[in-house]
Amino acid sequence: MPKAIAFLAFVFMFGTSARAIEDGRTEIDYEMPSQVRLDEMQALLQRFVNETYHVSFRLFAYSSDFNHGHFLYDEKLPTSRKPFAVLWHTQERGSCVGMSFQFDPSSRNWIQWLDPTRPLENARKYKRHAYPDTPMWRKFVERDLPDAEDCSTIHPEMLDPELVGHPVAAESQWKFVQKNCEEFWADRIEILLPPNGDRICLEIKKHGDD
Repeated sequence: MPKAIAFLAFVFMFGTSARAIEDGRTEIDYEMPSQVRLDEMQALLQRFVNETYHVSFRLFAYSSDFNHGHFLYDEKLPTSRKPFAVLWHTQERGSCVGMSFQFDPSSRNWIQWLDPTRPLENARKYKRHAYPDTPMWRKFVERDLPDAEDCSTIHPEMLDPELVGHPVAAESQWKFVQKNCEEFWADRIEILLPPNGDRICLEIKKHGDD
């Protein structure tokens, strides 16, 4: 095959794939993120707690503030690839639902890269300023975006792939539930809560589990 034709075939194949991801909404994986071990989840969560306690959240493992995260993937489902980041949401029951808990909406959304050498960052830095002009995205902008903006929420599809450096093709949401450390042992993680190092034992669950 001539080089010019091969190059055009490469551009068409991978350019089309990239556009397909860009033009589609972020897929949601409702299974547990098996690509990430419990000890890795514990390390990620412990770092976030250490660096943002009383900055982004005040009530740990409470649904009214902070009890879940979203793993972000750079390819469509199903995937065996590890996520490239976690999108954390805190201050979950804020003024947008008739309560006054949201103490600082600007610190509600955070990106934590799975690369431990990278800093925790406010997700507003990576927020889209424009959306693709397709029927699917126009529906999102008209129906879902206003509520997200009112609640100061940055959903995975609101992240700009060019700023992030990856297409945000899929996500898996997981939550953590506080358990009695003396009674619950199976598949748990432990977090030390600043400033006194209080031990919090957590069960990890997939989104939607009671």
